[in-house]
Amino acid sequence: MLKPKILVTASHAGSVSSLLPVVRQLDLEGRVETVVIAKDAAEYNKSFEGVANYRPFSSYGNSISVEQVIEQERPVLVLTGTASPTNQYPSPIERTSVLAARKYNVKSAGVLDQWSEYDTRFRNNDGQPEFFPDVLAVIDSIAVEDIVAKGYDKDKLRITGNPYFDANADLAKEKPKLRKEVRSVISVPESATLVTYIGDKKSFFESYLPVGAKIPGTGYNDLDCVKLVCEGIARTADSVKKDVILLLRMHPQDPDLASWQNVVYEAASRVPVRTANDYKNSKLVCLASDLVISPASGLMNDSTMMGIDCISVQPHPINAQEILLTKMDIIPNTFDSEEGSELVRKVLTEGLPDKYRQRRDSFKVLPGATGRVKDLVYELVDLK
Repeated sequence: MLKPKILVTASHAGSVSSLLPVVRQLDLEGRVETVVIAKDAAEYNKSFEGVANYRPFSSYGNSISVEQVIEQERPVLVLTGTASPTNQYPSPIERTSVLAARKYNVKSAGVLDQWSEYDTRFRNNDGQPEFFPDVLAVIDSIAVEDIVAKGYDKDKLRITGNPYFDANADLAKEKPKLRKEVRSVISVPESATLVTYIGDKKSFFESYLPVGAKIPGTGYNDLDCVKLVCEGIARTADSVKKDVILLLRMHPQDPDLASWQNVVYEAASRVPVRTANDYKNSKLVCLASDLVISPASGLMNDSTMMGIDCISVQPHPINAQEILLTKMDIIPNTFDSEEGSELVRKVLTEGLPDKYRQRRDSFKVLPGATGRVKDLVYELVDLK
């Protein structure tokens, strides 16, 4: 008897992270056949390599569409992530998969990786929820409330948790051992204070264009953020400063390589610097850190769950974006360069204020998400 075939698609790093644990579990149990397709950034970064039945989208041939892939593979379910369009990738496969599945009367299910950007993920230019899948697996009740408030159908939502978060509790238990191992690989002494800056994707900065603007810009970019961080480090006492190393990690999706080189040069002229773009496990880089700083990277969610101090920095934004952790006052944020530098100095000197750590300790996400999404897949293909 043929097993039900599941077509798994992803281009965005958050999609890959949310789908990979589920794919591995489905393959381990062997009740369905998975065909896993990576496109754009996920294909370039070889995110699914090592997974059974993995195929880069380009392997299907030049100029092929997702519709043609569905015709060829004939799945009973399309399982995908969620992604916003960017200048570099204006039609992410997470969106085109939903459209193609709908055209061929194939069920679609999405897995949400973040508490943000719902309209840019799911709505077309006319404001219609064209790219919303038949079922969306969401992280928690907070996500449900936010999505429903945006006008989406509550009946299409299923609370499962995010499979990517499942490993965080176990990693935190192994923190001393893993911290030592990672620091050895990236040449950071155990005694050093490691500050890690996580860059954001180019499209994030471009998303804050003022109306009618001709030149992309948010009012800030990675370089502005790193200048803020370096200034904060410079303001610490010599007894603190001498132990600080700044680790720079570029966002894996649509990075601006030329601009990132300027980020590295600027930082290296002011503080000791390491880079970790080639170290594949981003979570472990964060786990090895003492402080993680970023505009809005999802890795701050993981860092918070693993007990790592975080700061969100968005110096002089045209439109400030508060992420869930800052809305809940779990991590501090800043929208000003001067205040941001002072915040970095204060956290490095005195530690994160107790009110944030107390709230962080009470911040919990639903465990066992991988199993819930896997069971949802079985339900959708009529395997009880």
